[in-house]
Amino acid sequence: MADNYNIINSKHVTVILKNIRDLREYKKIKVETMATAIGISKGEYSKLENNIKPTLDKYFNKIAAVLEIEPFDLAMENCLSTYINQGLPIAQRKNNQDFKEIENARIIKLLDERDLEKTERIAEYKEAIDNWKAKYYKMKALLNSLEQKYDELANMITKNSEIKSYN
Repeated sequence: MADNYNIINSKHVTVILKNIRDLREYKKIKVETMATAIGISKGEYSKLENNIKPTLDKYFNKIAAVLEIEPFDLAMENCLSTYINQGLPIAQRKNNQDFKEIENARIIKLLDERDLEKTERIAEYKEAIDNWKAKYYKMKALLNSLEQKYDELANMITKNSEIKSYN
């Protein structure tokens, strides 16, 4: 593992923290375990991972060691999917044709899953729209019925007033 890796800016921190959490969860490492391994409390680790207390620089290399990954790899976008797809360190995979094919297949699968999710969501929205339309037409019919009864009552009152005034 590299001895030291300097975090450059807040965008890197956001990416790194997401990658740390994703890898930790993927490897089923508990927050308590991570905290103990790098020598801090569970609360402090939670604050670190949620970027509430900016102490990542201090523990970054220790965290990478616990996750068994090069610190540089934690700064890469899509670190987890790359880690899962291949056992080589991410930096060594850049020119690897097999990796590119695997990554392309992964992207196609991800896009297909998203298309399916969108199709399912559209179907749910259509069903909700149909339900709201049915409620609307039911309420409209009820309103029409009430308006009709109101008109009938108004006519009866008018007739009663006319009869009283005639007498």
